[in-house]
Amino acid sequence: MELLAYWKIIRKRLWLIIFLMISSGIGTVLYTSQQVPLYHTTTTLFINPGQVSPLLPTAAVELGNNRVESLANTYIELIATRSFIQRVADEMDQDIAEADIQRALQSQYVDGTQFFRISATHPDPQVAQDIANTAAQVLIASEVSRQQSQQQQIEEQRQLSDAPEKNRLQELIAALELEITTYDQRISELEDQKDDLERQNRNDQQREELEALNTLLIEQRYARIDLQTRLANAQARLAEVTTPVSQPPGVDTAVVVDTALLPATPLPFDTFQRTMLAVMIGMFIGVALAFLLEYIDYTVKSPEALDAVYGIATRGVIGVVSPSERKKPGGYLVTLNDSLSPIAESFRALRTSIQVANMSTPVRSLLVTSAGPNEGKTFVATNLAASFALAGSRVILVDADLRKPSLQHIFDIARTPGFTNLVISQQNDQPLDLDAFLQTTAIPNLRVLTSGTIPPNPAELINSERAQRVMQQLEATADIIIYDSPPAATVTDASLIARRVSAVIQVVWAGQTRIHLVQRCKMILEQVGANILGPVLNQVNLPDLGYYAYYYSYGYYHQSSQKKKPTGLFRWFRWSKRSRRSQHYEVMRPINSTNGHGTSVETEALIQSQNGNTRQP
Repeated sequence: MELLAYWKIIRKRLWLIIFLMISSGIGTVLYTSQQVPLYHTTTTLFINPGQVSPLLPTAAVELGNNRVESLANTYIELIATRSFIQRVADEMDQDIAEADIQRALQSQYVDGTQFFRISATHPDPQVAQDIANTAAQVLIASEVSRQQSQQQQIEEQRQLSDAPEKNRLQELIAALELEITTYDQRISELEDQKDDLERQNRNDQQREELEALNTLLIEQRYARIDLQTRLANAQARLAEVTTPVSQPPGVDTAVVVDTALLPATPLPFDTFQRTMLAVMIGMFIGVALAFLLEYIDYTVKSPEALDAVYGIATRGVIGVVSPSERKKPGGYLVTLNDSLSPIAESFRALRTSIQVANMSTPVRSLLVTSAGPNEGKTFVATNLAASFALAGSRVILVDADLRKPSLQHIFDIARTPGFTNLVISQQNDQPLDLDAFLQTTAIPNLRVLTSGTIPPNPAELINSERAQRVMQQLEATADIIIYDSPPAATVTDASLIARRVSAVIQVVWAGQTRIHLVQRCKMILEQVGANILGPVLNQVNLPDLGYYAYYYSYGYYHQSSQKKKPTGLFRWFRWSKRSRRSQHYEVMRPINSTNGHGTSVETEALIQSQNGNTRQP
């Protein structure tokens, strides 16, 4: 059911979705057709990262496993800078704005390779070629200049940082040389002592001295060797520091592999793909707007929604009748002048629903009201009265709207004498001559009691005992009395009449009457103890009917089959399909025979037996 509800919302505003889709597609086609053709060309470079300087910190040396990608990303950011764009503009022979160059330039690194591309897109093919080639030359020159400056700074920093170390090494070398000289003198003295002992006849004591002397001599020689090693290292380090670097570390280089060619053809405009994308976007926006409008709509549009809001099942559903159709001759009385239309059938269904609403206590008087003005209560009351009259019931239609009466215009009769004149003429319990006030119409069994002279205090007149006696006498004169009243939520006239009639129906304009007004009108009627049969949903669009749509479509097919056959192959096929359905309807019709006015004989017999009226319709 959720999917059906969603589809209902989309179908209701399908025109909006289609309009946005068509507008988006047409707008995209027009926009694409007006675009200036663009020319695209590319310069390809080969980038070669140099060796990282050993003088840089270890973290800088270990930049990552792929220095090519890092260098390419640096080039991409460099090309996007203002200074680079300005240098390109200065190098070019043509006078081109820097903003145009910035929009024309694009750079891209080819993943997994050492290739780098600089592209240019411009309406002029020659300009596009010049921009791409000039940008590549400026990139190479600026990179070489930048790295040379960087190497010079590194060398200066190295010299500044090596000065303290050079002084320290020189002091260390001097100290080591002095200490080695000391060791040389000591070793020489020990060797002389050793020679003297060897020339003498040695006793045990002298032999022990000679052994001790040899051991000391060996220790001194080892110490001297260690000092000489340290001296050599210090001298080597001093030579490394003081010797200038003959060649700087390797620099990052970029070489042009393919120069940009002069483009011969402009870039193709993928009009179809753009149009399809725009149509899809338009569709999504349309669907979103449809759900948004449904969410913020506080009116009732479908019978199912009215059932949920009102709490009572909808008694009738009336389709759309435009104001222009109502103004046509006979357009207001659809039940009489277009008896085969779905609108007339809906009034017959409403009539039957009212008749079977309470079989034990038939409805003898009925009030037709609404929450606000211009909701179609007069239209519903008039056609409902005509439907009852065409079914054979004696009907009196009373114009109880003493503020803005309109029945005299619909039936083209005089407004006076009418209801107010009848009430004023009432004397005690004496019966009145109603025939002098009731006016006949072109519809058999239907008489109209117009409003009469408009009083200054309509509510007080309606609430009087005279008005009550008049209403009782009217009920004794006809089978059903139908009152057309002012809006119940606006004035008190309708609530005063509602207390004295058998039943009340409330007309709701689909898509126009606010939900809180519908509920407020019902609350007012309930407070005065009115017998509310239920609401009647008026001016309902076919997509909003829900399951009622099958009934309306059925009536539409039957009606269309009575019209002239359309021409054309497609229309003939559509007419043929509808004709088959209408023929099926005619075949099935005898099974549920009718009285000629749309009500089955079986239903009419049941209603008449309950009403105590044996007259055949």
